[in-house]
Amino acid sequence: MLHLGSIGHDVVLLCAKTVVGVRRFKLGKNVEVKAILPFHLPFPQPYAVTPYELTNIIRLIQGELQQADRFYIHDSELLIPGLATDIPVVCSVRDNIYPESVLGTFISQADEIACVSQYSFDVVKYTAGAVLSQLNERLHLIPNGLDPQIFHPTDPSAVAKELDLDLIRNRYLLFPHRPEAGKGFRESLEVLHILVQQYGYSDLVLLAPDWLEGMRGSLEREYKKEMLDLMEEKQLEDNVRFHKWLRQDQMAGYYSLGKITLSIGKNPEAFGNVAYESLACGTPSVVARVGTHRTQLPDHLIFKTDYGNPMAVAALCADILEKRTRVSAADQQEVLSKLSLVRQLKGYTDLIVGAKKREPLKFEVGPASQKAFFKLAPWCELTNRGIFHDYIGKYLDANESGAIKKLIGHLKTNALISSEDLGFSTVNELIAKGVIVPVQA
Repeated sequence: MLHLGSIGHDVVLLCAKTVVGVRRFKLGKNVEVKAILPFHLPFPQPYAVTPYELTNIIRLIQGELQQADRFYIHDSELLIPGLATDIPVVCSVRDNIYPESVLGTFISQADEIACVSQYSFDVVKYTAGAVLSQLNERLHLIPNGLDPQIFHPTDPSAVAKELDLDLIRNRYLLFPHRPEAGKGFRESLEVLHILVQQYGYSDLVLLAPDWLEGMRGSLEREYKKEMLDLMEEKQLEDNVRFHKWLRQDQMAGYYSLGKITLSIGKNPEAFGNVAYESLACGTPSVVARVGTHRTQLPDHLIFKTDYGNPMAVAALCADILEKRTRVSAADQQEVLSKLSLVRQLKGYTDLIVGAKKREPLKFEVGPASQKAFFKLAPWCELTNRGIFHDYIGKYLDANESGAIKKLIGHLKTNALISSEDLGFSTVNELIAKGVIVPVQA
């Protein structure tokens, strides 16, 4: 939005009303922020509001749209599809797992839709795009870009001082994620335990942001207690540090002080910024082959492991630590080139400025099993441990069911599947499990 303002467009940013603080301010040239929408804060559950608050949200947005030429929805979580019927609507899909984002892709009436990764593009194409006519022709792949002015190797001393870290006595593993189960904190503790107990790296400390006060509902309290109990059980209390949340302008120093950044959870990320921001700052990232991490970057730029194999992750981390591996300047530049901020800004500018009003999207649903050919769903991967299913978060092997056994055998020689190959009932079962999808053009 700052870029659009800088080239002469007037931009009004509507966002959730903060509990305290300024409601309206100038963010940059031609860009005004109005923090006036009474959504629930903090994330998640933005719609945990009263009916009258939702009414006010609609009135406030519609009032602003009376003077607008375009309506851009950042993420697909505005679940009020009747807004802005007279002007072009552009939406970006930035997540494929949280309920609001998933539902948003099905009920959106966006005229153009930006997807932040090929993985996210394919998820939308083979889900909402399978039942909404003409949705797929509105999809555009615009990968997130990294700002080299923000993310680059940086002297970490200021951040280390603020967080009271000892860079001489300790080596730090980074877990810069929200403290949610799917983000991989438990998995990171398991890896840390192996590195400390079996490899003897007693100087290792895992850094993680603390739970936000507003996130401490019953589920969050239970999860935090479970993790603290696990730390005690594995005798890791001295090897884990929770710290306050940092500003964006502090993150380069934070990444730079780490030896490894871990992103080994089972959440199927649409993009997964932190793993790639870390690379731009010179710190190696280890990611699980889940979601976009399978394909976002080639293997020579990022360390990839199968999900749920802490011994393999620990061995990989030990090798990185022993060799003191860093991301070379050439590899940093390759990451920045593949995830170009300039290309992202141009892509969004062209999409928003060039958007035209289209006919409303309509559901056109027929039996998926009547399609001629099928393939493995984009959220699944065939591995030597079976088929990993991102949305189930586990490997489906030959013992799972006869249908899975048949599919694994078939996929070893042929990527295309038909009812004749596996049988009509088997195909129906695999469709219902979300393992295969009809082939689309």
